[in-house]
Amino acid sequence: SAVGSVILCLVPLAYSHLVMPLYFTILTIPFYLLIYTFVKLYWAVVVPLRYLAVTTRSALSSYMSEVEHGSLTVRAYQAFTASSQKQMLSVDALVKADFAGVAARRWVLIRVYILYSFYCTCMVLVPIYFPGLVNHGQMSLCITNAVLIQNLVEYFLEEA
Repeated sequence: SAVGSVILCLVPLAYSHLVMPLYFTILTIPFYLLIYTFVKLYWAVVVPLRYLAVTTRSALSSYMSEVEHGSLTVRAYQAFTASSQKQMLSVDALVKADFAGVAARRWVLIRVYILYSFYCTCMVLVPIYFPGLVNHGQMSLCITNAVLIQNLVEYFLEEA
């Protein structure tokens, strides 16, 4: 469910920000806004792409059913080339629609990976530059939580 997904992401995130210094939390606000913007742009694109994929899959299924039941007619009128051309165009449209959805998903995931790499790097640099603020055990747990959140975001975008 959506509520469970949000809780799965917020609990490790809350722990990380409770452990890290306040200025780190304040400096990550633009990072979260940027990820929100990327996901919002992705969702604006993925809904029409999903509709396009369903529409082309339906058109291909109906055409394949027509070919299956009308093979005698195609053979009688010797319309093999026209039938195969229409079938190739239907398959081509389906592949294009599916590829566009995969490309959009990869686009947003690459940006999330880059941002999370920057986030983890900043998280590691805090105890190096300010040794007394966070101990190494808390830091390793924060990094583990960041990787968990990144994997959850990828999973939720794949399932979207």
